[in-house]
Amino acid sequence: MEADRRPDRELFPEARTSDSLAEDRRRVDRVWSYTFSYVLGVGLLFALIWSSGIWNFLANTRVLSLLIDGGIVSYHDAQTGFIRGVPDLKYYLKSQDPVKWGLVEGAALLFILFWVIKALQFRALCNLTGARGTFSQHARFYFEAIGVGRFLPFNQGAVHLVRSMEAQGAPAQPVAQAAFLAELFVVLEIVVYAAYGPYAMGWSVWLAQIFWSLVILGICYLLARPNRFYPESSIVPLHWSEVKDSVRALARRPMDLTKLTILSLLAFGLEDIGAYMIAMGFTSRHVILNVNFNILLMAIVASYIARLIPITPGGIGQFEWGFAAGLYLGGVGWPECVTIACLDNFIRYATGTILWIWVVNTAPILSKAQLMRPPAGTVYDPMHHTLNPAEPADAED
Repeated sequence: MEADRRPDRELFPEARTSDSLAEDRRRVDRVWSYTFSYVLGVGLLFALIWSSGIWNFLANTRVLSLLIDGGIVSYHDAQTGFIRGVPDLKYYLKSQDPVKWGLVEGAALLFILFWVIKALQFRALCNLTGARGTFSQHARFYFEAIGVGRFLPFNQGAVHLVRSMEAQGAPAQPVAQAAFLAELFVVLEIVVYAAYGPYAMGWSVWLAQIFWSLVILGICYLLARPNRFYPESSIVPLHWSEVKDSVRALARRPMDLTKLTILSLLAFGLEDIGAYMIAMGFTSRHVILNVNFNILLMAIVASYIARLIPITPGGIGQFEWGFAAGLYLGGVGWPECVTIACLDNFIRYATGTILWIWVVNTAPILSKAQLMRPPAGTVYDPMHHTLNPAEPADAED
């Protein structure tokens, strides 16, 4: 008997060694992947600002005025600063132009409304798939996931969303389905507003504006797609089979589909208006950020396309390059393109972060009973990613 047991005892260490080696490889790959993501994001953003002229960027955003007032840049000999002088008088004049803060504050309110609408949509999707709860409860998890997604790459915000709600008792499958449907509606926004471009500006301008964002998306797909070394699901948010199942499920609920579509299109439209208000708010005598509304709309579409697969944390760098390239190919000067893209994403991030901090500190956590309760008249089928009408109860019950 002892002779029979020895081979078994020898196999277990080998199995553990093989598993530990695989885990070590995953850990090393994760470190390198995250390092690559952060370096790429910072590099893309730095290259974008540098290409527009660092002094131009600092002057257009009025950051140069803060640097002069803060004693970092000395404009003349009577001042002190680590950086001596400004290369050209025009940069100083641009930096001293006033900002229409009323327009910027109005844009910030629109961005807050944008996030609220997105949270409302996520709540509706959760109720649809079976993870019930109040708006404040779902908003807490949604904004926390958005906050995580800003600082971590590879759609980790969606992963955090599923895990955090599951930790509170929600079934993982309905929450994952709600997160997937939210991504699907982002694609719907892109398609609907992109379809307006050829009508508003003509095929040539429209195609030029979105071309480089499609190139960025293609490169990100090549980096993220499964391969023979990593055949498991990647960070690519949408898969064709799941898209078909989700569309079929929503098609059986036309009222819900209509409401969710309206929320998506309204949110995207508010973001476009907010970006336009930001550009007008920073436009002055020496800083000209005037841009045609339709061109700005297509540039935002291009930015969404560029960061649809977030290789960098929150898609930073991808978003700005797609946005700036769309504006530039629409006829706007390159320094102005970079300024608008960076200001828009900065205010978008700032408002989302403020709202996330407020919601996380005030909204209650969902109880297990609230999260497990299915919506009336709906049964979620996790095996087929479908939403089926509930069968009527027997008369005897």
